[in-house]
Amino acid sequence: MNLNQSNIDRALGDTPASFLACMQSTLNHCVETRRAPRRLTARTLILAAALVLFCGAAVAMVSAHGLDWWMNNRWLYIQEFNPDLYARIKTLMQKQIEQTDDQPKNNVTVRVQDAAWLADQAFFAIQAVCDNPDYEMHPEFNFDVDGGLSDDPNANEEDNHYMHWLWTDKGFGLPEDVMDNPDKKLLVYYGTEVHIGTPQGEVLMGASDAMKVEGNSVLIGLTFERAAYETGPVKAAILRCTDAKGYLTLCYPFETRLFANNEFGGVVDHGCVTFKVKIR
Repeated sequence: MNLNQSNIDRALGDTPASFLACMQSTLNHCVETRRAPRRLTARTLILAAALVLFCGAAVAMVSAHGLDWWMNNRWLYIQEFNPDLYARIKTLMQKQIEQTDDQPKNNVTVRVQDAAWLADQAFFAIQAVCDNPDYEMHPEFNFDVDGGLSDDPNANEEDNHYMHWLWTDKGFGLPEDVMDNPDKKLLVYYGTEVHIGTPQGEVLMGASDAMKVEGNSVLIGLTFERAAYETGPVKAAILRCTDAKGYLTLCYPFETRLFANNEFGGVVDHGCVTFKVKIR
């Protein structure tokens, strides 16, 4: 996949960050066929090469897909239309994230690349790579976009259909028609929530963005508004899970499922990355 994101031609100026995510979805969809951000998740809001040594080249790929990558490619509107926010993210960006994965290694490796905890917002860049060459991995985010799935499809509408469609560089259609290699098994990646303290803890509310890139990697970008994480239970959980040095413990659960015969199958991989961010 070409990693150069097309510039957004128009924007609405100084609007709330939560609305910008929705605005970017519409604009990106208009300018090119690459899958664009499509939803604010109410439940809340990778990498290596194909089974070669996880060495320096892979490490370089990890660092290239952190928040800097998002703001210079996928979220270019931040630095173009909100330079103050861009400057604050750059100043407060945390690149050395202490983290552990509580699940044994399966088909995927997941890493929180970096984070930025601002007074009013928080940003996280996460990358997952599928290490098994038998699979081609895509984010669940790219299935059935824009409400196209229907029990009663309209034959006159190209995007209206009753079978699951996938968005890739090749376009939007049946998975076997748009996959890089339809001879591989299709692995679907899920992971758009961040919990406070433990996997069962309070969930931060925010927006999610996801895309597939080369190296069988899926990139996840998460943004959170302070208005959402300052609610009573969430605020109490943040205080409880922040240590004396000002580090907040967060958890990022993820899973994969096999897609075949127009159905999302059972869980193939699952895990939870526990990580810490400096909030004071």
